[in-house]
Amino acid sequence: MVEGLVSCIVPTYRRSEMLVRAINSILGQTYKKIEVLVVDDNERNDEYSVLMHKTISENISDSRVKIIHQERHINGAAARNAGIRAAKGEFIAFLDDDDEWKPTKLQKQLELLSNYPDYDGATCLIEEYQGDTLFMRRPKYDESDLQLRVLKGEVSVGTVTLLLRRSALDKTGYFDEKLNRNQEVQLIASFLSGNKLKVLNEYLVVVHRDDVKNRPKAEKIEKIKLDFLNSVSQYINKYSAKERKRIFNNNYFDIVYVAIRDHNIKLALRYIKKIGFDFNTYETQFRKNIRKIKNKYSAVRLK
Repeated sequence: MVEGLVSCIVPTYRRSEMLVRAINSILGQTYKKIEVLVVDDNERNDEYSVLMHKTISENISDSRVKIIHQERHINGAAARNAGIRAAKGEFIAFLDDDDEWKPTKLQKQLELLSNYPDYDGATCLIEEYQGDTLFMRRPKYDESDLQLRVLKGEVSVGTVTLLLRRSALDKTGYFDEKLNRNQEVQLIASFLSGNKLKVLNEYLVVVHRDDVKNRPKAEKIEKIKLDFLNSVSQYINKYSAKERKRIFNNNYFDIVYVAIRDHNIKLALRYIKKIGFDFNTYETQFRKNIRKIKNKYSAVRLK
């Protein structure tokens, strides 16, 4: 482990056309003591892997960028774990291949942890873009009951927002490789079981919503959610029956949303029945979706 080094892990899967933007946003950080670990999550030597290598070799010449190879494609959780295992840094950060960081992201988070040495990680806020249009700023939040609120999906903590001490991450564990989705929530819930996460209420991450090819379909979303809930059951079970119900119902509503989007009314009705007359769940989801609509129609042009 190299003191002060930040290992920035970027898994990439069939999206090399966006990868250069992500890598450059890391290389452009005001904090320079970094390594960039690009994890090739494609099948070994397939057309996407070959294109990824070509894209990096033609556009990136910085020696801090290294490519991590896997024997075969499994999922994003396995790819990120491969990056963690190869990392040499005192700190770990994650970035998806289609997103980007603002230049002071790492510097500000490191300064925050320096000021709060009893915290083992820091997170920040997300701006979402469609093309060059900013259409949503995720709402600010505090650290109270953070694990519970993460499990309920009430706050926007994601892997792209994190900076974690490697020693603390080693202690609480990595991504559950059985999960094809929601592994970021699983990791954060796990991390918060033994560590504290400091919230920096500044917008330092840009998430792009242009590419939807990896978006789950209705026929898969049910298994995705049930696998996730099973993976984090040890954390859910420590809460009261009332809070457990809210965790389950908020996650069930995600199934309802995808099912309605994909016109799978049978699946949607099944989970509406499971949710039942839980006013809190419907109020939470109503507020969340009203906020999305308001942001969409009040979008501002990127200057």
